[in-house]
Amino acid sequence: GKNGQQTMQFALDLPGGDPAALLPGAPATGPLAVRATLAGPVLAPVLAGRFSLAGLQFGDLAVSGIAGEFSYAGQTLNLLGATGGMAGGTVSAAGELYPDTGGYALSVSGRALDSTQLTKKEVRGPLSLMGLAVGDAAAAVVQGSFQISGGKAYGVSFRTLSGNFVKRGAAEAEVSNLALQTEL
Repeated sequence: GKNGQQTMQFALDLPGGDPAALLPGAPATGPLAVRATLAGPVLAPVLAGRFSLAGLQFGDLAVSGIAGEFSYAGQTLNLLGATGGMAGGTVSAAGELYPDTGGYALSVSGRALDSTQLTKKEVRGPLSLMGLAVGDAAAAVVQGSFQISGGKAYGVSFRTLSGNFVKRGAAEAEVSNLALQTEL
């Protein structure tokens, strides 16, 4: 018959979904709210829509007030864009999650983050970052570049402090290629 050619479309409203279904390894706070449409061929429909989540813990970093858009087809959840609050600023992410393995590969960015909440080193000032987060339930690695503007490091005022970072799980981020621009 022509069963494979049939298409479907219906709206899905899940105010209280279980976040662990999508993110097995990341401790979440509050229910996962989803508003989406399931559409396409009956044998391979695509789920697409918006979601929100009160909070999520990545290693030792807490992200709150998360909202974003997604599409889900096959075994891949495409995060089309999500934003949340972290360390006094805003973080954004986009990329792919694989709910069956708990793995993910996300491009991440952050702005106006409080650097004192992100490092145990004596550094103060608003921090922005861009990077890539790759991992699974067991281990997360975030690496990229950062810049702190108009801050202080070990008592010295600076215009910008920039460099690269690698953060593995809850360990303190390792930084490299530091460049310091002081006031003249």
